[in-house]
Formats: sequence, C-alpha cells, structure tokens
Amino acid sequence: MKAGIDPNDKRIKHVILRGADMDTEGNNYETSITFEKAMQDEVIIAYKMNDEEIPRDHGYPMRLIAPGIVGARQVKFLSAIILSEEESTSHWQKRDYRGLPPYIGPTDYQDFEMVPSIQEYPVQSAFCSPAASTKISRSKGEFDVMGYAWSGGGRGIIRVEVSIDGGETWQAAELVQDPDQDIVCLNSWNLNLNLNLYLSSDRLQRKSERKLYNKLFCKIEIR
Repeated sequence: MKAGIDPNDKRIKHVILRGADMDTEGNNYETSITFEKAMQDEVIIAYKMNDEEIPRDHGYPMRLIAPGIVGARQVKFLSAIILSEEESTSHWQKRDYRGLPPYIGPTDYQDFEMVPSIQEYPVQSAFCSPAASTKISRSKGEFDVMGYAWSGGGRGIIRVEVSIDGGETWQAAELVQDPDQDIVCLNSWNLNLNLNLYLSSDRLQRKSERKLYNKLFCKIEIR
C-alpha cells in the first residue's frame, strides 16, 4: 500500500478518523470504524463530489465515505487517520451512538460498556401508505399497503412481511426494486391486504363492527 501499511498486520483492528471540527470544549470530532470495513473497496476518502470540490457542508476538503455504516462514523473535514488496536476513546465513540436496551430510560443509569458502538445501519422499514391514523372500513374488503425497507452493511432485503392482527399472522409483501438503481440494500414493497382473511380473528372481533383500527406491523429478513 502507498501509505506503507501492511494490510495483513494482525495488530491493526480499528481505523480512527479525526475531523477538524471541534466541540465547545475544543475537542476534535473523532470516531472509528473497524479495519476490516476500512479495507473494503467501496470505502473511500472523497475529495470531490460530482467532479467538483466537496462543498463545506459535505466535509471539505476531505471526508470518509463508508457505505452501510451510520453517518456518525463517516467523518467530515478529515484531518487525521490513525491505525490502532483499540477503537477511538472519544466521547462520540464511547458514550454516544450506542444502542441501549429499550428498558433503559433517559434518566436511568446507563452502562455504555454493556453494548458495542453502532457501526452498521440497523435493519429498518417504514410505511408510506396508508398514512398514520388512517381508518379503514371493514366493508372496504381490501386495501393496499406500501412502504420501503433497507438494511445496513450492504446486504440485500429478501423478504418483507406485514401483520394487521398484532403479529398473530403475517403476509409476505412483494419486493420492488428499480433495475437501474445501484443500492442493493434498499427495496420498496407493496401488499394488497384482504380484510376478509382476518374477520374470523378473535382479536379483530373485539374491535368495532364498523371500523378497523389495528396497527400495522412489519418484519423484514436480510441476506
């Protein structure tokens, strides 16, 4: 490598990235990614955007681009790159951007060492239609549900399932992807939900005979 780094050096576990921007106490923004991730071909140090110098808002003069990981690790205004056996000890790596269990509230004691720092984007999905708080009449019989799903780490989505009865039963949605898009981890999806399939459900029979108010649930599976 031009930088004189041996990619087979087992001591290198992390790549620390330091930005030129500072907090109110004069600490440079700093975080780290794994050396394994940094060595992937898709990870680059960018100095141009659309054949022009990167705008200041996007991290001039250089920034990290690492597809599949959270934006907090993609340091802007890059001023230093350090290879290390340990991850960065900065506040943003050790005490921020960590996924704590849902039972830990904002006023509870938080042991940041109990969970690793967030690197890859979590698997996520969102509903686009029907809109939130939409009321669907039982007499309608069926209606269309649409949304999108994406995963972190560059892995693709292989299945999206939707539930209208609180997770008791699930229906597989149809995945749709533009053949020209270059982001394999992003899919839109749609499903025609037949309400008649759910009318025998005890969970729904307890609801109003005229309106259906159940929440929609979604689960997705990745490669």
